[in-house]
Amino acid sequence: MKQFFFLLLSFTLLCATSNASIASLDNLSINGRKAVFDKVRNEYSYILTEEQLHEEITKTIEFAFSSGTPSDAYLTINGHVVQSGDEFSFGDVTGAKKFRIMILKGENELGEMNLYFTAHPIVQLYVNESNVKSQNYTLGKIRVNGPSSSTQLDTLDANIRYRGASTLKNPKKSFAIKLVHPVTSNETVQYENLDKSFLGMREDNSWILDAMVIDPIRLRNRVSTDLWNDFSVKPYYFAKEPKAINGTRGKFVELYINDTYNGLYCLTETVNRKQLKLKKFKEGSSRGIPDTIRGLLYKAVKSTAPTLMRGVSLNYDNASESWDGWESKYPDASGLDSLGYTDWKPLYDAIVFVVYSTNAFLAEKVGEQFDLPVFRDYYLFIELLNAKDNYGKNTYLSIYDKTQSKKISITPWDLDGVFGRYWDGSTSRCNPRQNYNAFTKANENEQNMFYKRLMQNNVCGFNDSLKLRYAQLRKEYFKPENLIARFVRYNDELVADGAANREVQYWLTRSGRVEEYLSEMSYLSTWINARVAYLDTQYGYIDTDEPLMVTALKLHAVPNPVSSLLIVSNLLPGETVTLHNQQGQLLREQRAEFESMAIDFSGYSPGLYILKAGNRTEKIIKQ
Repeated sequence: MKQFFFLLLSFTLLCATSNASIASLDNLSINGRKAVFDKVRNEYSYILTEEQLHEEITKTIEFAFSSGTPSDAYLTINGHVVQSGDEFSFGDVTGAKKFRIMILKGENELGEMNLYFTAHPIVQLYVNESNVKSQNYTLGKIRVNGPSSSTQLDTLDANIRYRGASTLKNPKKSFAIKLVHPVTSNETVQYENLDKSFLGMREDNSWILDAMVIDPIRLRNRVSTDLWNDFSVKPYYFAKEPKAINGTRGKFVELYINDTYNGLYCLTETVNRKQLKLKKFKEGSSRGIPDTIRGLLYKAVKSTAPTLMRGVSLNYDNASESWDGWESKYPDASGLDSLGYTDWKPLYDAIVFVVYSTNAFLAEKVGEQFDLPVFRDYYLFIELLNAKDNYGKNTYLSIYDKTQSKKISITPWDLDGVFGRYWDGSTSRCNPRQNYNAFTKANENEQNMFYKRLMQNNVCGFNDSLKLRYAQLRKEYFKPENLIARFVRYNDELVADGAANREVQYWLTRSGRVEEYLSEMSYLSTWINARVAYLDTQYGYIDTDEPLMVTALKLHAVPNPVSSLLIVSNLLPGETVTLHNQQGQLLREQRAEFESMAIDFSGYSPGLYILKAGNRTEKIIKQ
């Protein structure tokens, strides 16, 4: 009898425990927009603007109980009864504050959950995670929730895969996203690329969700790329393509996978033909005129002799998307928008030029082969960051239109192992007071031959150009307090709405790196100050309000002699460029917008002309 009573009591207690949380919500909407639910933590999150996050807010609440909920059940938020359709005052909202939602029947609790507010967009992925690989895409869905009603809230089809190499061993993984939409033809469903704009960024089908996993404060990649976008000179063709962006933009977001929180990510644009505004492939006519490749985009994915421009072999295959550490990103030799082939020869020719040119020929032709002002800015950039993993690999080389010019420009990529961190996240080799070339040689075993030759021979005044440009950038963009302020601004935003704390609790607590996160800003600030002080000494920089005088930086004009189009480089934006004939007559006067300028000589008679920019002069021969 006692045993029966005990079993009955146990069954009664089990039923009571089960009935304590038998109700939930089918949906919760605030001001007509669904809150995002985390089924594991049993929490809702809703996005506000940064301004709203610290204000008293009142919102319209709409909800529906799940099936099976008693008809006399009711809902409370922080103890206040709320009917669906009511306006509710949340009071002063902060990122750390959570609101308790309860479903009650009389005095009995039927369900409980939390609601919190964030100022960061929320991305929701829906995919069978067991099917997600690093090489092949699998079909899933994506929704991007932003702080305004105009933000795209459609659930879109997307091909999804893991991305990265060494980071794949980490439990928190990055994702490559390709937006697609179904097209039915003859009762067969096929998927085509779909372009969408997210969070004010460009319209495209290709996106990245960057996990930023080796960086304990999750900021280095975004801050570094922002810095490059802000200070770097534009590619030589920028006057023709004012919407070109020689880098990527990104927004910090919080990611949910299959309705489960997965941490802080950066939703980022990709470097592709559209971002750089490279000329599209031109289809041939039906009369047998061949197709024409114009724009080209190559990505260095490994440190090899060709990516370090130290050697090359004639073994490329234009039907292959890869060659000796390089990948062809446009034209694409595979994928939905594949052309089936690419053109490796312009890249091969450029590497041969670097490796085998005599010093005289290098000096004469390097400006025709490479966009020197952009390469100069890139070198100073990675030198400041002490970026070991971006000296040969993790760059994009591009050609705007090879039918007009084979001049190559450069775009940075994958900048998480920088500012005092190595590519694996460690710090032991990242002394800020060390020569960058010596650092890369010690850890890469080889130096980039292109930069090595430019510096050894001061080609086209490259060393002088580095010194002058450093002095320009040091006054604003490379100023330590300004560099640190970029990190502080993002960090403050992430702390304000609780996103930083959620990331720490979800990922860094499990990896034992919480203290590393908390101390990282101190380490970073110390490292930046020491790094800039070292470079100041290296370049002989003296902080002064005196205007910079351009004396050593020689104008670079190609081709010379010229028949039609002359490209002038090493200009200072804002300086006046003039052209005179032998008699001293002024033929042209123009203010330089960028560091390069195209001048049409086709209408001028053969003879000698004088080109002036600031206090520098160059003689030009018209054929």
